[in-house]
Amino acid sequence: QGELYDLNNDPDEFENLWNTPEHASRKLRLMKTCFDASVFTMDPFPPRLGQF
Repeated sequence: QGELYDLNNDPDEFENLWNTPEHASRKLRLMKTCFDASVFTMDPFPPRLGQF
């Protein structure tokens, strides 16, 4: 579940467009952007348990 609003036509965010078929490509693009950002910022190594 998510939230997607057209702030030009709905500045008070009353109509959630997340589940509308017309906005599916935009939703997928936003989800991919968020996923890519999270993958690129994760540390691939396990946490250090001791000092160097």
